[in-house]
Amino acid sequence: MDKRTTRAFSIGLLVATLCLYTIYQLDGEDRDAAVSEADMIKLEQQIQSLEEKLASAESTQEPTEETNEEAAEETNEAPTEETETTEQEEKNDVKEVTVTIESGVSIGEISSRLESEGFIEDQYDFNNFLKEKGYEQKIQLGEFKITSDMNYDQIAKIITKQN
Repeated sequence: MDKRTTRAFSIGLLVATLCLYTIYQLDGEDRDAAVSEADMIKLEQQIQSLEEKLASAESTQEPTEETNEEAAEETNEAPTEETETTEQEEKNDVKEVTVTIESGVSIGEISSRLESEGFIEDQYDFNNFLKEKGYEQKIQLGEFKITSDMNYDQIAKIITKQN
């Protein structure tokens, strides 16, 4: 090959590289938009699910409160007796599980187990909570007792040994 052919080949490679780079950059913006659209759809579904749960919880609580007030008026007794009974029943319904965290176990595996056993409502919410509050990097190895009446913060403090 002579000098002129080598230069032409080099220029061709340079032009091809610039074209591919430009296409990659333009396509990258579309991919980011598609990901954010998928995230938005997922968030909208989660919002709808939460709104449905809230609506069903409100509909089941309203008649109970009215019934308690009506019963208290009829018997001229304070509704606290029924409340105390309900609190005792709730204490009896508290479940407990021992979670073992070993080396290499991910947050996703821990939260998935807690969700499947009914200790948390949504593993993704729990994962996000751990990341936002900085507990993600502080999780300790060992066995931890978790009860069903604990909130995210209490569970996080137990598995990070900050209680």
